[in-house]
Amino acid sequence: MLAQLTMLVASAPIAPSTQSTTNGNTLVLINNSPAVRGGATIYDKSGKHSITIWGETFCKGSGCVIEPGDSYTQSAISDKTIGIQWNIYRRASDGMTCDNACHQIQLNIEACTFEHLQSGYCYQTPTPRWTPDLTTQLRDSVCTIAITEQSQVDSDSDEACGCEWGQAPCDCSGEPDSVCSGVCPSDSPSTCGSSDEDGCEYCKTSSNVLTAPVQARVSASPKVTVKNNCGNDTTVIFAANAVDCQSTGSCRELVENALSSNQNAALYVAPYPFDKYSNNNYGAATLAELAPASNGDVWVDISRVSGFNHGVTIKSDAEVWRLTCNGVNCKDAYWLCDNSEGNQLFSPNSEFEGALTITFCPIDEDDTNYFEKANKCNGKNPRQQPEATNAPYICQGNSNWDLAQGGTCVTGQVEANQCKNASPEPVTSCNE
Repeated sequence: MLAQLTMLVASAPIAPSTQSTTNGNTLVLINNSPAVRGGATIYDKSGKHSITIWGETFCKGSGCVIEPGDSYTQSAISDKTIGIQWNIYRRASDGMTCDNACHQIQLNIEACTFEHLQSGYCYQTPTPRWTPDLTTQLRDSVCTIAITEQSQVDSDSDEACGCEWGQAPCDCSGEPDSVCSGVCPSDSPSTCGSSDEDGCEYCKTSSNVLTAPVQARVSASPKVTVKNNCGNDTTVIFAANAVDCQSTGSCRELVENALSSNQNAALYVAPYPFDKYSNNNYGAATLAELAPASNGDVWVDISRVSGFNHGVTIKSDAEVWRLTCNGVNCKDAYWLCDNSEGNQLFSPNSEFEGALTITFCPIDEDDTNYFEKANKCNGKNPRQQPEATNAPYICQGNSNWDLAQGGTCVTGQVEANQCKNASPEPVTSCNE
């Protein structure tokens, strides 16, 4: 959703709560937004949510995140237009686009006044919008703006929705795409993935991105260590909300918290620096996937369902078991772009015990064949790729990737060195 901004036309000004003639050039933004439903699924928590801000000269690209109750300070600010995104999933007024709620203000930093914008970036393309209730205070050359609990989503964008693994925006229309996970009224207790889905407009009945079954709630997660040997121009992404967890040192915490909360977790390697709106390569990346088991163990798999870019090893710290997939034609990973229901011909996941380590671009670890007996095609891989092809292997999205840099369009059509209309396709025969 975020992008480089230009000067926009403002609506009528909103009077600030505090006026002053003192000039100020430091901005403080405080996130006191209300507790609301985060989205349509059981993985979209209800409660208070983070805010992402961005401007023309600060927090460019993927923006700066302000957690609930926290603040952000920017000194020597000259920006006139500030973007404020509420990190909740809502469906836009077009009845299709599921994304985070967007808003912009035009700021007079010297007077610490602002105007809500009703044109510009948040109106250029279909996107859900919200109207933050803001209070201002100017003191000692510092303009403080607080987002209050009276903030709300605009009435034409008030249906909760969800996009798998944070791949927003997605299409949650009457004919939703494969990424949309559901649409529910924001004031309804019905939630996709729960025992109460009746009140929802739509819930995806099965996710073939992470195929390990969801078990009963567990109280704790095993220790999970994450390593990346793929180079300084790469980073590890926590897929659920497309967070660069390597740069923040939060991969272990995010994965373990997800497992302890009975949620699945997936990681992949992306370009660094990472911007989930401009270079998010989900759909062309290898996934390391974990799901909680009822006894405190973990279901583990390596997936090429959404693409392949780098090899990965997942193994126990006690060296009792190991899964390694170094290349696109390895043995122990879901077949490339195969989103068949239940992956009946080959479902390479299993329950493992103990602390584990995930290593992207493993060193001196040969491919494993742990799931040899699970392959119902007698060891054959119907999605075997020719040796002349190269990574990244695109299974969905990534239509802006320049194939002149390398890469393989597996399921789409190549047009002008781009992979168009790529989408996972089920493997239904061993003789594909």
